[in-house]
Amino acid sequence: MSLFVFENIISSAALILSIACFAIVANHREAKDYEVSLSFSLFTILTSLGYLGILQSAAVESALVFTTKLKYIGLFMQFIIYFMVYGYFKVTLPRWSFVLYLTVTVLILIMLLNFNFKGTPLPGNPMTWLGFTGRWFFRSYYIQMRRGLIFLRTQNNWGYYLFLVSLLFYLVSLVSLYFRVVFFRRILKLRDLTVLFASLIIPTVCFLYERFFLMLCNQESVPVVPVGIIISDCMTVYLVMFRRFNNVNAQASDVFFERMETPAIVIDDMFRITNVNEAVQELFSFITRDSIGQRAMSVFPEYLVRPFESLISFEGNPADPGLMQGDTPVADENLVFVGSKTFQPKVRRVQNKDRTVGFVFSLEDVTLLHNYKQTLESDIGKKTEQIRMMRDQMVLSFAYLAEHHDLSSKGHLMRTSYYTKAIATELLRENVYTDEIDGNFIQTIERVAPLHDIGKVYVDEKVLNRNGPLSPGERLQMESHTVKGASFLDSALRDCGDQLYSNMAHDIALYHHEWWNGSGYPSKISGMKIPVCARIMAVADVFDALLSERPYKKAFSMTEAYDIIHYQSGTHFDPQVVSAFETIKPEVRELIERLKNSSSD
Repeated sequence: MSLFVFENIISSAALILSIACFAIVANHREAKDYEVSLSFSLFTILTSLGYLGILQSAAVESALVFTTKLKYIGLFMQFIIYFMVYGYFKVTLPRWSFVLYLTVTVLILIMLLNFNFKGTPLPGNPMTWLGFTGRWFFRSYYIQMRRGLIFLRTQNNWGYYLFLVSLLFYLVSLVSLYFRVVFFRRILKLRDLTVLFASLIIPTVCFLYERFFLMLCNQESVPVVPVGIIISDCMTVYLVMFRRFNNVNAQASDVFFERMETPAIVIDDMFRITNVNEAVQELFSFITRDSIGQRAMSVFPEYLVRPFESLISFEGNPADPGLMQGDTPVADENLVFVGSKTFQPKVRRVQNKDRTVGFVFSLEDVTLLHNYKQTLESDIGKKTEQIRMMRDQMVLSFAYLAEHHDLSSKGHLMRTSYYTKAIATELLRENVYTDEIDGNFIQTIERVAPLHDIGKVYVDEKVLNRNGPLSPGERLQMESHTVKGASFLDSALRDCGDQLYSNMAHDIALYHHEWWNGSGYPSKISGMKIPVCARIMAVADVFDALLSERPYKKAFSMTEAYDIIHYQSGTHFDPQVVSAFETIKPEVRELIERLKNSSSD
């Protein structure tokens, strides 16, 4: 067998085995995503094509030049493996190494593509504009045949030696990384680790042997690179088929994602579905493997689109370390209800260093928690209402005690409660004091109005029921019921949990005898400084007092009472409150008649 035939057989075997190795790595389920093995197989295919093409060129210069380029490029591109292996073993490289690598790679590739360029730049081919760089790699070349083998003999330039230095750097770096991994970051068994690094190094070692043999002996050796490729491909197939060499982290993630009980959907930054797990397919019949590649918004129903869009538009999401972002919060209205189950949508952002590249949209089953929360809220609401009613009853008991203490004010507490509610309702209808008055305000003032005179329990009955004018001392005692009443309510309602209720009870008790012009008591405040609830209470209190018979006066008619209220608008009373009270005069008349009828019954 001639040397030429032997070389053809070896080179053909190397090419066939490289293609087979590439197919095995690409289709083997447990090594599907492992770029190291896949890329290495691809580069050995290029190199094998180059060596076989040289033998098949039949000394045709264009074919020989092309296949020589292919051989060199295939070998040089294995330098990429250097960075991929570093990434596989999670070893960080300095940024400057990437910049240097890219610079050297682009420069060498340009020189390789143009080393045979001899003409002038072609307008339609930008690569020919850099044709002058070809002579940086080979000054010149010619075809030579020895012992039945065809060679492209060259006069090398500095670019060629830069190429060799890069390959040497590749070898030294891989050897250094091998020992670093053995002692500090071993994630493979030593045997598998050694086979892996040997498979990546052997083709480059064989090529460097060829080049240095040529430099030392000034003649071509028998090409041994195809033999090295065959050995490396056999090692790669061994790792993939028998040692299950793979990225265990990626494989574990796939297994976990597929088997996890939480329904999850992977969506890219173009909002296309890229993966769904079994839990999603069981929960939603309309989401299947056929949904992969479709836009999520066209597959999702409205009750999934709404929470997903709400979550990804959330701007306050804090960045967590790593590629994944923390869970974004979700409002209760975005909960997803499927049958008897309740799910809380969550989105975790998948990011690289500068942008979001996708999302993991998951649905956490919170059925038990949601049901418990609903039950708890219902129970708390019932308990709160019971406590509120007990509190109101307790405080009202004191109010009625004060009313019975003052024999002249029977029914006064409930009547003023009706009047204050009616006045506050009219003010809200007229959009007056809307920064304070709302539905909650109206309900509260109706409940606290009976507490306005609770301080009278501290006043002597003789003073309360005096048939004539009060002495200065007695008047002071009478006026003290505002301060003492407010103080009592502060103590009684300190822990009631309803701030509006306690504040309004205090203000009504303390300020309902203040005048609009500042001549009232106890603080002599005026105008808007008087709380609006107290200004309403003042009108209701005086109006009911005018209609009531007291030891020191007869009852006025409704018309007379309204005239007095109107006359004191702007002095004693808030004009806005008086205006609202006059507007509801028919309603007040009807209310008075109803109260009279109920009392007579």
